[in-house]
Amino acid sequence: MNYWNRALCSVIRRRGKSIILFAVIFILGNVIAGAIAIQQSTDNVEKKIKNQLGAAVTAEMDMDKLMKANESGSEMKTPEPLKEETIKKIGESPYVKEYDYSISGYLGLKSFKTYQMEKDSNTIVSGLSGNNLFLKGTNSNEPSDFKDKKVKLTEGRLFTKEDKASDKLLAVISKTVADENGINVGDQVIWDSQYMKPKEDGSTETYDSQKHSVEIIGIFEPLVAEKKKEDGEKSNPNQSFLDMEQFNTVYMTNNGVREINKAEFERGKELDPDAFKEANDAEQITPMYTLKSPEDVEAFKQESEPLLPEDYKMNASTDEFDKVGGSVKKMSQISGYVVI
Repeated sequence: MNYWNRALCSVIRRRGKSIILFAVIFILGNVIAGAIAIQQSTDNVEKKIKNQLGAAVTAEMDMDKLMKANESGSEMKTPEPLKEETIKKIGESPYVKEYDYSISGYLGLKSFKTYQMEKDSNTIVSGLSGNNLFLKGTNSNEPSDFKDKKVKLTEGRLFTKEDKASDKLLAVISKTVADENGINVGDQVIWDSQYMKPKEDGSTETYDSQKHSVEIIGIFEPLVAEKKKEDGEKSNPNQSFLDMEQFNTVYMTNNGVREINKAEFERGKELDPDAFKEANDAEQITPMYTLKSPEDVEAFKQESEPLLPEDYKMNASTDEFDKVGGSVKKMSQISGYVVI
């Protein structure tokens, strides 16, 4: 009798054992197949979420490290500024699709009007009010906030290659601020920054001002704030402050922000030499790198972090997945144990 006939006879004569054996194989096969399907699904979900988050990486000061050093009683030190040469060197990485870096600035204004939060019972405005503009430079034709659909251009234009190479003060402002001051595209406006000094009673007073002549080339509207308003979301103090900052943000070229910062520093140093004795005019620069793929984030971090100053680190948009993707990772881990 050949092996096939003997096996067939064994199955027929021992029906109970054969049924149990096939049932076990059927159940195990389905469980393993299901576990493999779950693993593949969770991998696909992880990739989809990371693709939606984007492949953007920024180099920023490691505030957690600085706070820990301060809490431990170590001497507080001023972090080394991030240099343009370092930013450009990191931007040469094969993982980088494109990059932009932003020089930021700040102006406290005397008569130029800015957006102020509504003073209602649900909003804490103490310490958050002020006639301030936040300057945000760019090295790109289209600032990252426009690319990421946080704001949209409604009138005028953005920056050209010639604009970025020149020292002209060109600005794109929010429609809210433009309406507050009756400004249109093409207007030349004056930003009258003020210098404050403390009084004996604890208050402050203006003792000098400086004028910056700026041409308005575009007007934008914030998309995030408008969407929340349309959805009827209730505001909270933190969100109201972020909305106020967005409305009062002005987009300029890096050279334009640099010119204003330099003029402000020199004037402040001239007015109050003692206060600026140990100060320097180091620029606060925040670079943003857009990678070719979210899968390149970890490799890019390992490659670029050694080039950063000591108190800086790389923050990726995909880092948010670690906060929201815990359940996905846990499911993938459990299915892996089932397969084993």
